[in-house]
Amino acid sequence: MPPPIRAVEDWLAELSVLTAGRGREGVSAALMINAYSSRLARYPTDVVRSALLVKTWKWFPDWAELESECERLAAPRRQMIAALMLPAPEPEPKRRPPTAEERERVNELVAKQFPRASQGWRDEAVNEALKGDCMADDMPREAAE
Repeated sequence: MPPPIRAVEDWLAELSVLTAGRGREGVSAALMINAYSSRLARYPTDVVRSALLVKTWKWFPDWAELESECERLAAPRRQMIAALMLPAPEPEPKRRPPTAEERERVNELVAKQFPRASQGWRDEAVNEALKGDCMADDMPREAAE
């Protein structure tokens, strides 16, 4: 939510007192406050307040410096909003334990790929490959058994 213009004007006045720089008066000060306030209205209140009063400025910032600080502060929020706007990822496929035939097929593949490995090593490789629910459940359980 953008800050109230009156609050931004107050914060700009406070910043001008806290920083070094050529003081502006009259029409020049009013034009500067109006220009800054209208541009700062694009940012959330906390970002504007932080950029004006929390960050330490030695000199009163020009618009490019202030805009850069506001963009830096607002960027993480914008990234989160953009991420929330992305479509939901495809759900992970449901997994199930391997059938006896699938286990046998993996045994055959491991034996073919590693013919010189000991049987114990191959059995361990098959068990590691098939531990947990590792098979995509793309067919009904009854058909798989």
